[in-house]
Amino acid sequence: MAVHPVPTGEGTTSRHQSATARVLGLHELCRRCDPVQYDAVPAAGRDGRSATRTAARPASVARPLVNEDYARVNAVTELWSFRFLIWNLAQRDLRSRYKKSVLGWLWSLINPAVNLAVLSVVFGVFFGAKPPSAAANGTTTAFALWLFCGLVVWNFFSATVNGSIGALQASGGMLNKVYFPPVCPAISNMIAVLLQTAIEFGILTFVMAIVGNVSWHIVLVPLLIFLLAVFSIGVGLMVSIFNVYYRDIGYLVSIAMNILFYLTPIIYSFDTTVKPKLAGGQFEWANKFFEWNPVTHFVSFSRNLYWDQTLPSMSSTLFMMVAAFATFGLGWWFFNRKARTVGEEL
Repeated sequence: MAVHPVPTGEGTTSRHQSATARVLGLHELCRRCDPVQYDAVPAAGRDGRSATRTAARPASVARPLVNEDYARVNAVTELWSFRFLIWNLAQRDLRSRYKKSVLGWLWSLINPAVNLAVLSVVFGVFFGAKPPSAAANGTTTAFALWLFCGLVVWNFFSATVNGSIGALQASGGMLNKVYFPPVCPAISNMIAVLLQTAIEFGILTFVMAIVGNVSWHIVLVPLLIFLLAVFSIGVGLMVSIFNVYYRDIGYLVSIAMNILFYLTPIIYSFDTTVKPKLAGGQFEWANKFFEWNPVTHFVSFSRNLYWDQTLPSMSSTLFMMVAAFATFGLGWWFFNRKARTVGEEL
């Protein structure tokens, strides 16, 4: 019987060298981000072949050895020491998002444009939806523009929450090789989403300038984006860490986001459509849901700046600030509490 030799040609060697290079490159990146933490990890898994073998034992890598001085460093300082890793993860996400695509980054504009067009046609044409009032210039009454003012806020919130779940799941292989804060993938995903949101707000500002409905109020857009980002990443951290232990959470979040979209006054006005119909009836209590929904206030903030050219009320501003920082604090605390063993679960 003929004996077939095990293939050990140039192709096999090159594939092994490529895998080794990727592992070594990841270790070198973590060394640059945090040399103190990296030097505290035993050298068994830092070179060549032994690195790939050590990766098969996630329990020993997920809980790295740290010295006493480093153990006293809080989570915020630790996250700052890995800022270069976060930026590199965001760059990798941006580069790979539309890799081998003919249209490339144009898809970042086509997707929200198509969504806006569909909603405008269905609700603006078929159902005859109209803005509750004309824009601040007194002449603009386009439903698509009024819708876009709220939709750009929802796009950022939805992409950040859903992306946080996917980013943490996709980083499982890296977390089993070297140590870095598990919150890094979620933050890097938010940075990538921020770029697309900045483009959408830029387009909205440009169109509003063309129709003559722009004022100094748009200087508060960075404040809107900041509060929205703090709130969104707080929600994203909570659902992403829950999804690690209970994979049903990802499916439930997808359903909940679809429901929340229609329960948030994005394609309709709360003051002129929902509130009058619920007032005085048996479902009047439902008005409280809209009033206590933080996304409702963020959408109204955007329309105040772009459509009405007014400032949000003080009560609404305070509510957004409290909701944003309280949600972020809760999400940050819960994520770091459960993230100690996240490498083993992934």
